[in-house]
Amino acid sequence: MPKSMDLTILQINDTHGYFELHNELFWAGDKPVYKKSGGYARITTIFKQIKNEKNGKVIILDNGDTLHSTFPAVKSKGKATLRLMKLTELIGLYAEYLEMDPDLFYFTSTA
Repeated sequence: MPKSMDLTILQINDTHGYFELHNELFWAGDKPVYKKSGGYARITTIFKQIKNEKNGKVIILDNGDTLHSTFPAVKSKGKATLRLMKLTELIGLYAEYLEMDPDLFYFTSTA
C-alpha cells in the first residue's frame, strides 16, 4: 500500500481577466463593501509562499471565468491572461462557456 501524504489544493476562480489589484464589490450582510482583490502578481506571490511552506506538495487549479471581461484579455483572445496564469504554476483550468465560444474568444486549439 502506498504511503499517505499531505496535499494542499489551491483554487482561484472568477478573475475575469483582471491582471492588476483592483477594487471589488463584496457584500457584508446587506451592505456593499469594496475590498482590494485579485492581481496576478499578488496571487502568484501567495501561491509561491504556500508552496514553499508545504514543501511543494501543492496543486493549483483555476475554476473558470478567467479569460474574459477586461480589454487586454479580450483583445488578446485570452492569450495575455494565459501567459500570466503560467506564472502561477496552475495545473488545471476549468473553461466556462465564454472561454469556449469560438465567436468570442479562446480555445480554438490546444496550444
